[in-house]
Amino acid sequence: MLLSTVCYGRIVPSGAEINLDESRPMSRKIVSARDLERLGILKRRTALRMAKLGIIPHYKFGERRHRVGFIPDEVLKSLKRGDSDE
Repeated sequence: MLLSTVCYGRIVPSGAEINLDESRPMSRKIVSARDLERLGILKRRTALRMAKLGIIPHYKFGERRHRVGFIPDEVLKSLKRGDSDE
């Protein structure tokens, strides 16, 4: 079964490369909402709510795409810009 990821509302096939800034190691790591809270970026529930509303960039993955992940640099950039469009 081919698993896929939803990226900014689009489905990205498993194994597809996401173009990220490779010079910064944190920018390539997908973290959970709990990790965003530990990093001091957003509270866990706020991150999940904002992702559901499409306010911050997120990735859905897993067999039924119920799991949500975030790339901290993208979230910070989106919050600083004040929009969710890329």
